[in-house]
Amino acid sequence: MKFDAVHDLQDIYRKILTGMSRPGQIENIAAVGQKLRMEITVDKNLTALLMTLLDGEVRFCFAAHADKQAADKINQLTYAVQAQAAQADYIVVTRDTKPQELVEVLEQARIGTLSDPHDSATVIIEVQELDSSRGLILKGPGIKDFTDLRVRTTHEWLPTRNEKVAEFPLGIDLILLDVHGNIACLPRSTRITRQEAI
Repeated sequence: MKFDAVHDLQDIYRKILTGMSRPGQIENIAAVGQKLRMEITVDKNLTALLMTLLDGEVRFCFAAHADKQAADKINQLTYAVQAQAAQADYIVVTRDTKPQELVEVLEQARIGTLSDPHDSATVIIEVQELDSSRGLILKGPGIKDFTDLRVRTTHEWLPTRNEKVAEFPLGIDLILLDVHGNIACLPRSTRITRQEAI
C-alpha cells in the first residue's frame, strides 16, 4: 500500500497517545513503517515515528553514533532543527549506542521547570524486543495495580531514568521502539522497578 502521510502518521500519533495514557501497553507501528520507500540509514519504523513527532517548532538530536546523513534526512522530512542533547526536545537513541553513551545522554536531557514542566525532553530508545512478560514492574497513573514489561536491551538506562523523574512533575518521557515496530511509552509519572535482569 502507498504511504499516506496524513492518515498513517495520525494512526501512529493515536498509538503514542494510547501508550502514554496506558504506560507499558504495547502498540505496533510496523504497518506504516513498511510503506516508506525513501532511502535512509535508520530503521523505517523509527523514521515513521520521527515523522509523526517532529516538526519545524522542535529540536532533536541523535545520540552517539547515528550518522549526520540520517539526521540531515530527518531534518528535510520534518523541518525539525538539529541541536545538542541538552537543548533537544526529542533525543533519539539508536541501537548502536553504547550503554554508557545512553546514560550520558539521559543525564543531559531537559526535565523542564516547575513553572513549565513540559519544557522537557522525550527520549526515543531503540531496543531489541518488547513484550508483556516479566522484567520491569510499572505502577502509576493509567495502570491498574501494576503491569509487566520486558525490555530486551543491554542499555542500563533505568537508574538514570528514575533519577530524572524523581521530582515530579519534572522529568523525561520515554518511547521504546523494538525491531518489530512495537512501541511502549514510559511517561515521567510511571514508577518503574526492575523485576529481573534485562
